[in-house]
Amino acid sequence: MIRQSDYLPKIVGGNATWIVDCLGAYYGVIAVDAQQWKAPKLAVQEGTLVSKLLVDGKANLYFRYWCQSDPEMVYESVIEGNDLPSKY
Repeated sequence: MIRQSDYLPKIVGGNATWIVDCLGAYYGVIAVDAQQWKAPKLAVQEGTLVSKLLVDGKANLYFRYWCQSDPEMVYESVIEGNDLPSKY
């Protein structure tokens, strides 16, 4: 829904990468999205209950702009638990 609402800025050139997390500071990453993708890629198992992602009953989503990094590399790093690639 957020993607369809145009909440996230469009980047000239069309290659923006976003990290979506629910705890801030890149903890609790739930997805990686890229402006050039048709849909975000989940970093949590599909069907995960939102209640499992809440902290103290609060729903927070943080969208971190990871510049124009290769979104596939960012996603793989998230899934494998590795350090994120440089965004510069």
